[in-house]
Amino acid sequence: MKTAHEGLGISESDWNRFVELTKETLNKFKVPPKEQQEFLQAVAPLKDLIVKKK
Repeated sequence: MKTAHEGLGISESDWNRFVELTKETLNKFKVPPKEQQEFLQAVAPLKDLIVKKK
C-alpha cells in the first residue's frame, strides 16, 4: 500500500475527503450502517501507509 501511494502527496485533508465521499457513496447505495462501519474500520489502519507525513 505504501509503495502504491508513495510520491502522490496524499494529505490528511485528502484522506478526510476520501472518508466523506465513501460515506456518501455507501449511503447512496443504501449500505446498512453496520457494514459501513465495518468497511471504514477495515480501511482506517491503511491511513498511515497512504497519507504523506509532513
